[in-house]
Amino acid sequence: GGEKLSVGRALASPTIPTTPPSATRRSATSQDQALMFRLSGDYNPLHADPQLATMVGFERPILHGLCTLGFATRHVVAQACPGESERLLRVGGR
Repeated sequence: GGEKLSVGRALASPTIPTTPPSATRRSATSQDQALMFRLSGDYNPLHADPQLATMVGFERPILHGLCTLGFATRHVVAQACPGESERLLRVGGR
């Protein structure tokens, strides 16, 4: 286990690099991408209901964080070890 944090104590923000990125990639999701996560049991209306999304300050329903992590991971693999996705043993996010 790592450092135990008391409730309400914020973690320090990471240092933002001042150098340009090592690589960049761009891709797009389909308009209904967020709805795909309903198949995995995600029934959060923020991912599907345009009216609710605008009510809470978004332009449209937002994409599920797990999908975002998947896209990011796919780009890391494509850059770091193209064609060898089996080399990626673990990924995580917070």
